[in-house]
Amino acid sequence: MCIGYMVIGLHCGSNDYGEIAMDTCDGDELRDKLLRGESPNIPEDMSKLGKSFLKECFVIDPNKRWNA
Repeated sequence: MCIGYMVIGLHCGSNDYGEIAMDTCDGDELRDKLLRGESPNIPEDMSKLGKSFLKECFVIDPNKRWNA
């Protein structure tokens, strides 16, 4: 999940690792959703491949989530 968080930050123009710019990419909201076990919103303007990658990163069940 951490890599997905960083990818969204890079996509949305994060100015540091803790703060993500743009209303649609609110870092606090993203973190809170992850902590509640919810899958976060994926930016609409991201490529099809990027969306697919993030969906795999944010799978809630750790046994089904991609790993290294």
